[in-house]
Amino acid sequence: MTLQISLRSRFLGAFWTLLFVFGFLYASISIVSQRNLHRLELEKRGRAIAGSMATSSILGIVIKDRGALGELVDKVANEEDVLAAEIRDNQGQVLASRSNAETALGPAPGVDPQGIAINADANGNLEVTAPISSAQTAESAEESLMGISATKSRRIGMARIVLSQDGMRRRMRRLAIASFLFTAVGLVITFLITSMMFSRLISVPLAQLSARLAEIASGGGDLTQRIDIRNEDEMGILAAHFNRFLDSLSTLIKQVHEVLTQIGASSESLKEITHLSSNNLSQTVKVISEISKSTGAVAQNTQTSATLMKHTEESAQQGGRLAVDVVAKMKDAQSSVAAATGHIHDLGKRSHQIGKIVDVMTKIADQTNLLSLNAAIEAARAGESGRGFAVVADEIRKLAETSADSANQIVALIQETAEGTRQAVEKTERGNSQVTQCYSLVMDAEKLFGAISKEVAKMAQQMNGVASSTQEVAASTEEVTASSEEQSAAMEQIATNAQHLTSIVDKLSSLVRQFKVD
Repeated sequence: MTLQISLRSRFLGAFWTLLFVFGFLYASISIVSQRNLHRLELEKRGRAIAGSMATSSILGIVIKDRGALGELVDKVANEEDVLAAEIRDNQGQVLASRSNAETALGPAPGVDPQGIAINADANGNLEVTAPISSAQTAESAEESLMGISATKSRRIGMARIVLSQDGMRRRMRRLAIASFLFTAVGLVITFLITSMMFSRLISVPLAQLSARLAEIASGGGDLTQRIDIRNEDEMGILAAHFNRFLDSLSTLIKQVHEVLTQIGASSESLKEITHLSSNNLSQTVKVISEISKSTGAVAQNTQTSATLMKHTEESAQQGGRLAVDVVAKMKDAQSSVAAATGHIHDLGKRSHQIGKIVDVMTKIADQTNLLSLNAAIEAARAGESGRGFAVVADEIRKLAETSADSANQIVALIQETAEGTRQAVEKTERGNSQVTQCYSLVMDAEKLFGAISKEVAKMAQQMNGVASSTQEVAASTEEVTASSEEQSAAMEQIATNAQHLTSIVDKLSSLVRQFKVD
């Protein structure tokens, strides 16, 4: 329904646009043509009035009868669309004139004696000027003798009128309104007629065809239905083509159904064959897989043992190297301990010497103290003269006491140092003995690590040979297993594809069976 409305709307919209443009152009051209025609008719009427007034005023001009000329001018001025009228003699003098209050005649233009002049003034009015001529017959002696007479025309004045175009404009406006109304009515009538014809000739057949197609589409795949052909027009041709399309589609559906039946039977056979082959290959793969697993386990264990042997050999070699390093360190430690023991003994000797020196210093301090005491006694005996000496003796006594105290402290420190030195010597000698024992043990460990490294190297070489052979067997078994698994996977894939193909064929068959072709 939406397609029908859209098609109709577009067609009628385009047709209405063309009609509107055509009607507008027709009305415009008609108005312009009518305006030109009215202008020509107005000019023709002006020539007739001016010519008639010129002819009627000849006698009045000749006899100078202004009253008759005035009546003539009044009569002409009362004509429709005449705004002013006047008659002038040949010298341009106004003999009779009449005009309304809004129109004033200007100076007379030049007039062709043989013709009528038409001009437009500033207000758009038409000024028509006609010459007034009198006929004169003359015969000369020669013309009389020859029997020839001639009539000559002589201008004696001019007749002039002013015609208004307002009436023509009013008539043109009425004509334009009438023309546009007529065009609009014609367009509406044409539009209605065209719409009815379009609906009858196109929309209704299309709607009927669409309804029929909808019935066929909603018929659950019934391809036996056909569209009735009532006319031999485009709609009938379209229906005939669609019926032929349904015939071709029915034939195609039949062929597809037959092919699907054949494919279904072939896929079932293929599925059974691939299923049997897949079972046989699966059993073969299982047996080979078990062999491969056993061989792989042996190879893995052998490889693991070889790796462990290699690690053991490396550890033994590393232990030997460490033992060598320890021996070297033990030698250095033994030398360091021996050197330290010697230095400690030297330190004990020097401490003993320092003790002797301190004894001497103590004796000197005691002697100095005794001397200062004697000096103090002598100074006391001397009285006032020995007082300064007594002060010096007192300072010497204090210095001697301080030296004695320091010597006593040094003696105490030396005794403590001597005791520490004795203990250090004992511990150093004990450590030196232990280092010697460790040195012997490390030397034995170095020899043992060397023997272990040699035996492990032999075992690792033998295990590597076994591992290589086992790996070759495992690799061959894995290749056979991989090939069998690939074949089994291919068979399973073929079986899966056959099953999938069977499913697709079943679905297609069910879909094809939905079409009714007979």
